[in-house]
Amino acid sequence: MSYFSKFPQIKYNNADVLDITRRVKLANATRAFNYHPYVVPEGNRPEDVAFEFYGDPKAVWLVLLSTEIIDPYTHWPKSQNDLESFIRKEYATQRDAAVASGYRGNGEDDVLVWTQLTTPDARNILHYKSNRIDTFNTSGVYVSNATYDAMVAAINEQQLIVDTAKAQNVDSEDEAANSAKAKAIDKESKELLALQYALGEWEPVRIYEHEFELNEDRRHIKLFKREYLSNMKLLLEAKLNGK
Repeated sequence: MSYFSKFPQIKYNNADVLDITRRVKLANATRAFNYHPYVVPEGNRPEDVAFEFYGDPKAVWLVLLSTEIIDPYTHWPKSQNDLESFIRKEYATQRDAAVASGYRGNGEDDVLVWTQLTTPDARNILHYKSNRIDTFNTSGVYVSNATYDAMVAAINEQQLIVDTAKAQNVDSEDEAANSAKAKAIDKESKELLALQYALGEWEPVRIYEHEFELNEDRRHIKLFKREYLSNMKLLLEAKLNGK
C-alpha cells in the first residue's frame, strides 16, 4: 500500500490534489495493539526496517507511526559515518570558540577528536549526569555546567573556611574555648565532606558521548506486530478520511 494513496483529495487551484497536510497519531486505545521490540541495524533506513520486519518496504509508514517519528532525517538513528559527519558540522562553531579561548592540542584541527577529549581546557562538556540514579535521591538525572561550577565554588569556599579555622586554632589554657574551636572545625569539616560527596555524584558528559548515546537509544524501537499490518492499513485510511 502506498502511504499517500489513502490520503483524501481536496481542491487546490481548481485541481484535485491529495491533502498531504493530514497527520495521524495513534490514540491510546489503538496502543492496545501489541508491540515487538526491535533494534535498528547499523545503517538501516525506515524502508529497510519495513522490508525486514513486514516484508514490504512500502510499510515504512507503519514503522514511523509505531515510533512516533515525524522527521526521519533528524530523529532516525544515524549510521556511524553519518553520526560523525553530523558531529563535525554541528559542533564546529563550539570547537572554534574553544580554540579562540586558547585551547591548543588534539582536536584543534578535527572537530570529532575534540568532542572526545578529556582535558579540562577542551571545553567540550555539555552537562553532568548522576552516577547514583538508582540509589540516590537526586533532583534530576542531569545538571548544567553552571550548576556544577557553582558546586565547585561552594567547595572551594568551604575549604577556605576550614583552613582558616584550623590556622586560627591555637590552644589556650581555656579548655572550654579549645573544645568549642574543635567542635566548630569538626562541624565545618563535615560540611566540606558533604559538599565533596555531593559533587562526586556527577560525571561529565562530553559532546561525543552525548550524541553517541542518543543515537544508540534511537536504535531501540517498538514496532506493531506483523499480524496487525492489514488492520492498521484499514485504520490509517479511516483516520485520514475522518472516519
